[in-house]
Amino acid sequence: MKSTTNQLRPFIFLLLFSIIGVEVTAENSDTEAAAGIVKVFLEAAPRNDTDAIRTVVSDQFRVFVTNTKGKASRTISKNRYLELMDAKIIGGRQWDYEIIAVDVSINQLAYVKAKIEQASPKETLYVHFTVAKVGNLWKIVQESVHRVIHA
Repeated sequence: MKSTTNQLRPFIFLLLFSIIGVEVTAENSDTEAAAGIVKVFLEAAPRNDTDAIRTVVSDQFRVFVTNTKGKASRTISKNRYLELMDAKIIGGRQWDYEIIAVDVSINQLAYVKAKIEQASPKETLYVHFTVAKVGNLWKIVQESVHRVIHA
């Protein structure tokens, strides 16, 4: 006569794999959602589409910028960033981007790294986004940009 444990072993493995599958699916879903929010942002900025940007950034959104030409680093608040974009002082330049990495921590916080190539002026931007789940929505809370200005 087989023990109950031996009889239940296949069911235990199925249950375990289904739980792991749910966690992997949830993680993949969060990864896709965090990356998707960043894609909306990266596709809206060249169009100066502040309405789209407002939908994906949090109220606490900040931008931190450094560069290779010795200019001072600076931090820009959400309101100031949107003012500059509305006035077309920033944004409005066509670029190609690539999302290099997405790291989700505990389904609440994600780090998304992107590389942007801009033709005019010739720049490469290395951008790190901090994305947080606010309620059930992912929102960008910070964009850290390192500009490499090509001569």
